Amino acid sequence: MKNRFNPIMLCLLAAVGFAVTSCEDYTGKYEMTGGTPTIYYVRPTDAAKADSLLTGAYMGSTVCLVGDNLTSIQELFFNDVKATPNINFITKNTLIVSVPNVLPDAISNKIWMVTERKDTIGYDFVTQIPNPSISRIYCDNVPEGGTVTLIGDYMLDYPNAHISVTIGNYTVPYEHITHVEKTTLSFIAPPAEVSGYITVTSTYGSNTRSYRSLFRDGDPEVVQYITRFEPTENNGTGFVPGWGRPGTQQLQNDPALAISGTYVRWDGALTGGEWASGSPNYVINIWGCNDSSNPNSGIPDPMFTFKPEEAALKFDINVMQAWSGLPIALFFTKASDAENYLWGDDTYPRAFYAPWTTAPGASYVSNGWETVTIPLTDFKYIGSGATVDISDGYSNLGIAIHNRGGAAYAGTDCSPVILIDNIRVIKIQ
Repeated sequence: MKNRFNPIMLCLLAAVGFAVTSCEDYTGKYEMTGGTPTIYYVRPTDAAKADSLLTGAYMGSTVCLVGDNLTSIQELFFNDVKATPNINFITKNTLIVSVPNVLPDAISNKIWMVTERKDTIGYDFVTQIPNPSISRIYCDNVPEGGTVTLIGDYMLDYPNAHISVTIGNYTVPYEHITHVEKTTLSFIAPPAEVSGYITVTSTYGSNTRSYRSLFRDGDPEVVQYITRFEPTENNGTGFVPGWGRPGTQQLQNDPALAISGTYVRWDGALTGGEWASGSPNYVINIWGCNDSSNPNSGIPDPMFTFKPEEAALKFDINVMQAWSGLPIALFFTKASDAENYLWGDDTYPRAFYAPWTTAPGASYVSNGWETVTIPLTDFKYIGSGATVDISDGYSNLGIAIHNRGGAAYAGTDCSPVILIDNIRVIKIQ
């Protein structure tokens, strides 16, 4: 019995081979032929979807072209964007190729095959562009008239198909959208009472709603504030000065710098040693307590009701002067632990925040206020950087700049100015 041509099997075998050998150089493994190429159909390379025929595919996905005389293809385009087939897996009847991950300038919804003689043959195929996505809001608590910046992907605006932005039921006027490119979008912040989930809609669809798109934390079911450092908190006492608690010299409310009322200001010299110079300036201890005799009695114990594995700590930060050494270490502990976490380097789990470690030149200054989000499952490191179980208590929160044995966080001496505000826990699952 003669073997019959099975294009599905060739696609699957080619895909397997691609995964194994694509890192090797096989230039010249096939010879280009003359004539005219023909595509019969396009299939996925996934064996589980071998029976599917494709009329389109998302940018970045890999597909198998099935046809005849495909070795006569010299160049291949999706719309007007050139693709780069893997020459190891071009046969007369099959061709493995990834849909280019570049936006087209002109959309024809075709695959274009160009031969050595520059003949151009088209095949109907839609390059699918994903919905917009939001990976983070640069700052969640932008005051009215400020600039809100979204970071994500596929935020596309066209003259005949404008992008739109809504926050809950509020629609951002198009003229208030100040900047749009594929991975960022900025707009003028709406009035203070507007909050909720941001939805970005392009001609290709809308982003999926998630905690990453929640503006001004306007959903009390998924956000619980620990403190905003306002004088009206804690039964009207604010934060009473004391060692490790923000005092009058740290609690400031300069309207030119504030994001929302009172904030904590950290400043002073930092060294690469174990502690910051003048360390109390770089410590915020917050105790959850329902005892009215406690100076910070307005903070509940425990501080939140979410499951730790389904939650994240968030805070707003403004790094105004270069930060290049030591991390912010963050601890959740039991009520009985008091301040022992500061010295329990081998027992107390913590998270680290040190954006200067990945900044150009290993020195970080923020672009105004930004929001930091740290899953509580990342509160798992001891001083050396080794991992342990996450905390078993959420009655106290300690935030301090210090380095107790983590060589990766020594950095260089610096004198940063760091503002912190709006500490809260948010449900992320």
